[in-house]
Formats: sequence, structure tokens, C-alpha cells
Amino acid sequence: MSEPLQIITAVIAGISLIANIILAFRQNTINNNFEKYKNELEKKTYISKARFDTEFLIYRDLSLLIINLTYTTADCACIFEDGNFTLKDYEERYNKASNSCLKAFTALRQNAPFMPENIYLLFSNLIEQCKAHLNNFFIYCIKPHDQNTDYENLEEIKEAILNYKKIQNLLDNTMTELRKYLNTLNTVN
Repeated sequence: MSEPLQIITAVIAGISLIANIILAFRQNTINNNFEKYKNELEKKTYISKARFDTEFLIYRDLSLLIINLTYTTADCACIFEDGNFTLKDYEERYNKASNSCLKAFTALRQNAPFMPENIYLLFSNLIEQCKAHLNNFFIYCIKPHDQNTDYENLEEIKEAILNYKKIQNLLDNTMTELRKYLNTLNTVN
């Protein structure tokens, strides 16, 4: 073979080799980007816009009820801390908080089929803690006005009433987890 032909063949082979290296590098980059994209997609849940809107309304309404419940429950503890209130004041606060508890519990149960179990359990636990808190409030603040009341553990109940910060922390945790869940949802049009 002539020398120019060998040079041309070598140049073509070199260009081909460089092109193959560039293509392999690009293909590797594309594959890596695809894997990253695929991993991100797997973290998301795709639902219809109508379903998302419905779920969003459920969580918004339930959140409002839960926040009202935690605030009315905390209000019972605050009135207790102040200490200068009548039985009627205690009963009004208790009744308001009890009604909030019933509304939140009812809404949670009505919407249970439409919620992931972990979110349902977070809301349920928060409601149960509020119920226990209200029960302690009733025992310590309302029931003692009945002359036949004799409780051995009133100091423990008093401490439980004053520990309403636990409920506030549960509320914060529940809302954080709900935000995380909602961030995993994407709508498909």
C-alpha cells in the first residue's frame, strides 16, 4: 500500500477511535443521567389531578380540624395553669375541646380509606393524645367539684395536663410527615 493511503487509513482509524471514545463517554453520561432520573421518578407517586385535588382538600380540612383540636386542648391546660377560673369556665373549655375532638375524630374516620396508613396513624395518635389530655383535665379540674371524688394520683394527672407541649410536638411532627408525603405526589394530566 502506498504511503498516502496508509496515512489516510491511519487518520480514518484514529478519527473512528476518537469518535467511538466520545460516543462511549456520551452514552455513559446519558445512562448515568437516565439512572438519576429513573431513581427520582421511583420516589414519586403519580396520580390524577382530580385525585390529588381531592386528597389535598381532605388533608387541608383535616389539618384545620386537628390544629383546632390541639389549640383547644392546649387552651384547657392554659386555663388550668392560670388557676383563677370557675367550674363553669373549666366546663366551657372542656366542652369546646371535646367538640373539636369529636369533629377531628369523625373527619379522620370518614377519610381513612383515602389516606396512606402511616398518615392515618399519625393523625390518629394525635387525636388519642388529645383525648387522654382532655380526660385528665376532666378528672382533675371538673370531677373534683363532685364531693364524692377521691383520686390517689391527682399529682400525676396535674403533671400530664401541664405537659401539653407533647401534643404540640406531635402536631408539628404530623404536619412535617404530611408535607413529606404530599411532596412525593405528582399529577398526571
